[in-house]
Amino acid sequence: MQVCREFLHSQMQSPMAEKDRYSLVSFNSVATTHFSRMPAKQAWHVVAGGLPIIPELGTSFMAGFTAVHELFQIGHFDDSSSVRIYLLSDGRPGDWTSAAVRNLQ
Repeated sequence: MQVCREFLHSQMQSPMAEKDRYSLVSFNSVATTHFSRMPAKQAWHVVAGGLPIIPELGTSFMAGFTAVHELFQIGHFDDSSSVRIYLLSDGRPGDWTSAAVRNLQ
């Protein structure tokens, strides 16, 4: 989470990021949206407050991508908007699925 705090802090300092909005989704076999479309300062306060995100279970990128896709369905992005998705992972796709375990044996 240190990387997220540092990133949001740098965005708070940037006048060019003033209108940007941030969302945070964590995932393993399921996804959790911790916040959605917040200004950098507000998002930083949430992250700095200590989110209970503990690396555990498998790594299902599809769960994370589905949650991000749902965020896009909720809101409106005009043609001048640019969207950036940063993916930070502690694992690989399919970690600890039966197929992954078999491959390690």
